[in-house]
Amino acid sequence: MQCHSAWLCSFLLICLFQLTGCGGSSQEIDGFYQAHTKDGVALGMRRYRPSSDHQYRAGRPVLLLPGIVNNINQFDVRSPLGKPYGYQLPADAPAWAQNDSTIAQDNIKFFSMAHYLYLRGYDVWMANFRGVGRDAYASESGHNNTNLDVWCLLDFPVAVEKVVQVTGKKPVIGGFSTGALCAYQYLQGATLNADIVQQGKYIPHVTASDALAWERNQKVAGFIGLDPAGSPKLAYHGIINSPLGWGLLTQNAKVDLDKVLPVALSLLPPVVLAGATDLLFKTISNLASAFPAFLPSWADLFGALNIWSTGNTNG
Repeated sequence: MQCHSAWLCSFLLICLFQLTGCGGSSQEIDGFYQAHTKDGVALGMRRYRPSSDHQYRAGRPVLLLPGIVNNINQFDVRSPLGKPYGYQLPADAPAWAQNDSTIAQDNIKFFSMAHYLYLRGYDVWMANFRGVGRDAYASESGHNNTNLDVWCLLDFPVAVEKVVQVTGKKPVIGGFSTGALCAYQYLQGATLNADIVQQGKYIPHVTASDALAWERNQKVAGFIGLDPAGSPKLAYHGIINSPLGWGLLTQNAKVDLDKVLPVALSLLPPVVLAGATDLLFKTISNLASAFPAFLPSWADLFGALNIWSTGNTNG
């Protein structure tokens, strides 16, 4: 097709960009925001509301960041679009869940922390670390030379700044596991050199400032730690705290779960795979409970591995 009018061609191109989402505002994606780090990485953020028919809350902002091998979807679990899971609320489900129209459409939303907080009036924000996220809310990856300090000291602070900038309010900050760890480092006034990270030469040393810690603590209203990551005593003893132990722990490894899980499910029926997982972690929990009290706590290997109580998980 030939356009004999430059004006007509321009008009058609504009329409095409709008229809495809190219060139449009990021706000065309519901609740989508971006925070930009000092080393030039764009982080995907989501301000929660159940649907575009709902209003964002005007209450206290809450900022949540995920743990390792998670993304912000962990805070808003739900059935895949067009594929309702079929879960039924228990008979003794609380009234707030039984009377909520969003949960009525998808009972899995009963387990959504974002939705739970939203129903209580909180302005819920979630952010993906660099290299993390799915679909429209995925963050950019930046340089491959990245570790948890980069997540905590370059990514977390700008997520906090974005929430403060948009809402004008002090947020409650935190998250799950590493997300909570990063909130704690933020409050300690820890930082590192973003220029070196951007160049990818090496990961610079972490420094901390009492003045920066004071300034950051004044910006927030509280801290949430969901199973926050820490430093178990076991890490400072025995084979782990040795050249062999640290050599193994610092090896690069990436597991593509999107590729692994279909293969695992094709080899073993889901009931077998779920049963094996359940047996493994129940055994670890039982061994941790049976650990002799007279032995030092740092020797409790099973206590360190006791990270999942499968009894609290819906099959």
